[in-house]
Amino acid sequence: MTENVFMSDPNRMIDILTALKRIGVTLSLDDFGTEKTPNE
Repeated sequence: MTENVFMSDPNRMIDILTALKRIGVTLSLDDFGTEKTPNE
């Protein structure tokens, strides 16, 4: 998923992430595709 998906409706995304957290789901975010290296 891209940040566009998350930010198209921020309030809905907060509700979804809160519901997932309640049932024990954990998420990891990465920055793949940013064309940046950790050294920049």
